[in-house]
Amino acid sequence: MSPFILVMLLVFSSCQKKDVRSDIKEKIDLLGHRNWVLLVDNAYPEQNVPGMETILVEGDMLDNLPWFLDLLDNSPHITPIIYSDQELRYLDDGMVAGIGAFKKSMNNILGERAVEELPHEEIFKVLDKEGGLFKVLVIKTTQVMPYISLFFQLDCGYWNADQEKNLREKISGS
Repeated sequence: MSPFILVMLLVFSSCQKKDVRSDIKEKIDLLGHRNWVLLVDNAYPEQNVPGMETILVEGDMLDNLPWFLDLLDNSPHITPIIYSDQELRYLDDGMVAGIGAFKKSMNNILGERAVEELPHEEIFKVLDKEGGLFKVLVIKTTQVMPYISLFFQLDCGYWNADQEKNLREKISGS
């Protein structure tokens, strides 16, 4: 392959990655509380639900998780409630080669963020229910490990549950 063609392929590849990430950022800017964003493995099914959109990104979960978390952290209108599949906790290297190192790396990237665990089927039930009312964006990676997907329920970034409770109490008291 000529050096020129190789350079052009590299330029096209990096432009494509930036365009997909740009597209995802634009979509996140439109989403708000009660929407969902999923960062999933390659086998995650494309669901036939209105309001659910799937975007394929290059790279695995660990390649995509840092920039995605940064995107959410820099979106002042939303804050994520993070869920993972409960099944992931029980997987080990004897069952899935490399899963131990993967879980350690993912936990390092997530840092101090709270992650709630739900059984995989329960997450699907929640998404089926919510997907009928609110937009769900699925970001599909090239990762091929089971039960590693992360599910981000978006909450309001500038108004919290305590503030809402106080408001409701004030309204009911007047």
